[in-house]
Order: sequence, then structure tokens, then C-alpha cells
Amino acid sequence: MSLSIHPCTDNQQWTTFLDTQAPHTFLQSWEWKTVNESLGHKVIPLGVFEHENLVGAALTICIKARRGSFLLVPHGPVYGETSDAKTIWRLLTEEWRKLAKVQNTVCVRVCPLLTNDEAHQELLHARGFRAAPIHQHPELAWMLDLTQTEDDLLKNARKTTRQSIRKAEEAGMTVEFYSDATGLADFWKVYQTTFTRQQFTPFSRTYLQKECDAFAETSHLLIAIGRIQGHIVSAAIVTLAHGSAFYHHGASDQSHFPKVPAAHLLQWRIIQELKRRGCLLYNFWGVVPETATKHPWYGLSVFKRGFGGHEEAYLHAQDLIFSPRYWMTWILETLRRKWRGL
Repeated sequence: MSLSIHPCTDNQQWTTFLDTQAPHTFLQSWEWKTVNESLGHKVIPLGVFEHENLVGAALTICIKARRGSFLLVPHGPVYGETSDAKTIWRLLTEEWRKLAKVQNTVCVRVCPLLTNDEAHQELLHARGFRAAPIHQHPELAWMLDLTQTEDDLLKNARKTTRQSIRKAEEAGMTVEFYSDATGLADFWKVYQTTFTRQQFTPFSRTYLQKECDAFAETSHLLIAIGRIQGHIVSAAIVTLAHGSAFYHHGASDQSHFPKVPAAHLLQWRIIQELKRRGCLLYNFWGVVPETATKHPWYGLSVFKRGFGGHEEAYLHAQDLIFSPRYWMTWILETLRRKWRGL
């Protein structure tokens, strides 16, 4: 097999390849390229080619930071199970080294959707990668198979989840869906309430707007707004890609109806809508291990698991160092992780 590597400039070729591979992510999609470019990042859609056929994809984003700029490959590279993985990684590593010199970056950080096992750890270790001080994207994700019937989905959900869905229905909660960014204004209202209450660092309105615009352009956006008596009580932004859907942003406001489990019914209505749209998998995004009861995301993880499904564990983010300046980044990210209790 003779492989070569160079940027892929063909949106359709890139998307067709990813649709065929159906990775459990939207972070290698052409829409994600559009989002990052609109935010001012340099994005290089590196393609691995066998003659003219695309056999591997690595959306590579240059993240500028004062502590040290770096190349980021979110949930990539993507290639087939029968591909020559060693050759693909060798070619990509060589190309990333070249890009690092041009972009003046301290490292490349890859977050591949590879199972967290010894063989994959050795595959990257052999190319010079080392474990990153933080995770960049979820490395333990919760998946729900949407090919089941609605009856089976409810049956396989936790009993308390089914009870919460019924309770919110009895409270008169309704859910409205938007396939474009017009629903963002309502989402933002309740999102502000959420990050103020929970004291986390939010995504900016500009960031959310650009994400919604990019995915709406290809009809791959779903914004869900739940209301009771006109009050927004729960909201979510869901992206679609490669046959799957992804719960990327959520928000809630329990100030008016504190005893109504609105988020449960919102997610159930989303599941029903996704089935109508022909999605095969709903990715609830990140969860923490069931034993991590002290983790700040533990409660949210229990909520997601309540709908049934299974988890996927991925290899920890890996860094390939290009400059001694990397170690300043390593120190700062290590301190940040410990400060956040993650």
C-alpha cells in the first residue's frame, strides 16, 4: 500500500469518508472546521491518501495561546480498522513536525477515539507521544443505541428516570425544537442562569452562535427548549454527524418549578426526535467513572446513565513535544487540573 499525505480541500470527499467510517464524534467534521475557522483558528484538514482515495483524516487545529501555541487533533485521526495504522501515524507525525515549525507550536495534542489498551498506548509511544497533563475532550463517553424501539428504550432506562419523565409530563412541560440558530436566544437565557448557579466557565455567546450557524448550514443542528407555563426550564444544543447525535450543551432553570425533573423529559423528547430523524446513536458526551462519587460531574453522569446505554473509554490525550517551551504549558495545565479537582 502506497500512502501519501496532504491537505484535503474537498468538503464532499472528506464528509463521505467520515460518514463511511462513522466515528462517534463531530469534532472531525467539516462543520467543526468551519466553526474553528470562524473563531480565528488556522485549520488544516490533513488527508491520508492511497492514490486518490481518502483513507485517513486528521483535522488539525492550531490553537494560539500565550503559554505556548499547539496543534490539536480532536478525536482524531480517523481511519479504517483494516488500515496500516503504523504507517498512517508515521506519516502524520512527520507532517505535524513540519506544521509545527511553520506555526511555531510547542506540541501536537491528539485525542484519538482509540480504545484505552496497551496496544494503542504502545502505538503512540513508539512515535514519541507522552500522556498530556489534562484531557482535552471526553475520554469516557455514554452512548445510547437509537435503533431500539421507544418501548425498549423506556424499559431499559432506570426506573427513577421513567418516573421523572412521567412527572414532568404531568406538570405540563412542552418541548420545542429548532433546526437553526433562532433557538439560541432562548437557550442563552437559561444557560446564563446555569453557569451563574453552578459557577463554571461558560462558552461565550459568540462561540455558541458560530457553532449553531455552522451545523445549521448542513441541517445538522437541533436546539431543544423545554417550557412550563411559558417559563424555560431546560434546554439543550445537539449536533448531528455521521449518523450519530451529540449532546454538546445543556442548561436548566429550576427557580420556578424546583420539583419538576425537566431535564429528564427534555432528553426523552430529544431521543424521540432523533429517532424520527433517522439517527442511529445518541452520544451523551462525557461521563465520569461510576466510582468517582466526589467528582464534580458525578451527578450529571448519573443522570446520563439513567437512560440506559453503554460507555466507551478512549486513550488519554497524548502530546508530541516539539519545543522546550512545552514544559511551561505542562506546569500550568497540571496546576489547573488540580485546582479544578479533576
